[in-house]
Parts: sequence; C-alpha cells; structure tokens
Amino acid sequence: MTKQRGNILFLILLAVVLFAALAYAVTSSMRGGGKDAGSEKASAMASEMMNYFTQIDTAVQRMMLTGGIKDYELNFYYKSGDNIVSGIYDNVNCTENRCRVFDPEGGGVNGRVFTSFIRDSGTGGGRARMVLTTVPGAGTSQPDLIMTFYGMRKDVCTEINRQMGLNDYVYGAIGLSNGSGMYMNTPYPAGPFASSTNSVSVAPNVGIAGTFCVCGGSTPATCDTADPFYPAISHVIIAR
Repeated sequence: MTKQRGNILFLILLAVVLFAALAYAVTSSMRGGGKDAGSEKASAMASEMMNYFTQIDTAVQRMMLTGGIKDYELNFYYKSGDNIVSGIYDNVNCTENRCRVFDPEGGGVNGRVFTSFIRDSGTGGGRARMVLTTVPGAGTSQPDLIMTFYGMRKDVCTEINRQMGLNDYVYGAIGLSNGSGMYMNTPYPAGPFASSTNSVSVAPNVGIAGTFCVCGGSTPATCDTADPFYPAISHVIIAR
C-alpha cells in the first residue's frame, strides 16, 4: 500500500510539473506571438518570391541553352497585356511560342501576380515590370534584364535583402518612365538589347547581384514613403 501511495503521489507531482510547463509555454507564445508571427510571415513571403525567381531562372536557362533562344528573344508577354507582367507590347523578336517564358510550349512557368505582397499605398498591382538597367556586380556596364515588383511590403523587402546577405538597403530608382531602359512598357525594338543610361545606385552596398530590394528614398525611414512605387524587389534574369 505504501508503495502504491508513493507511485500515485509521484504521478500527481509529475502532472503538476507538466501542466505548469505547458502554461508557461502558452503564456510566452501569447506575449511574443505578434512579432514572431509577423516575422515568420514576411520570411515565408520572401521565400515564396525567391522560389518564383528560381523557376524563371531555370526556364530561361533551359530555353537559351537547349532551345537556342537569344536573350533579346525572350518574351514575358503572355496572352494579353498586363496578364502576368505589366506591359501591353509583345516582343517583336519572338515569333514562336517556344520563346515565351510563360507559355507551355516555351518556358512553361506558371506566371504569378503578387497582389497580396504590395503595401497599402503601393503601386503596381503586384505585377512585375521587365526592366533594362545596369546592376553593379551583375555583369558589365551593359544593361541587364531584370524583373521588378514595385510598391511591395517593407518587411518582405528587407527580408529579401537579409536572405541575400545585404545588411543595408539598396538605394536608387529603377527606371519607371516609358523611355529608355524599359523592356515591356514601350514597343520593343528589333534586335539585341540597346544601351541604357539607367542604373541602380548601390551605396553603401557594392556588387549586388541576383535578387535585391531597392528603396526610393535615401534613408530607411523614407523607404516606403518617398514614392508609392517603392520598395521594389528586383531579380536579375540576364546579366550582360
């Protein structure tokens, strides 16, 4: 009997300890849950965009290496204007479906519109713009082909930079006007990429390449207030 009473007492004490530990864990989670949940959501959204860029990179490389598609023949226009990327002009250098990145006969990428990723007063509707601009560290002084999403959430933007090892914001506008430097928002010229005077200012960052977030303002405080198009998340598709 004494042994049984001892076992019962031990089980009761064990249950009390486990209940206290559970209560502490739940309380701690409720206290820090808001910040952690927000950070985790931004991280998940950033990873989702990075995965999308990887799909596009894989398709483009396959199209160019095994399909013989030239960089200036790549076509991001699909079915109708603003269907996937922002722009109403088709690429005149592409005359077959096999050079269309989002066509099943071409790159076969399932195009995305990141509507839920834009900030409250952002502009761009979550559709990418294809831009020709020089990105330091990506290639030569010739314009690089990049995919840019404008007016994105600041937390997603900074998480992109964190994942890419950039410890500060990248400052400088990526050409928005319908002039030189744009790839899909003006009639695309026949032949190879033309030169572009557009460039990305990278102070204090040097040698950016791949994927990065750009602020329109000159300080972190003005990153999402200086211009409704910013922050902007960009990905280098073709480095020239």
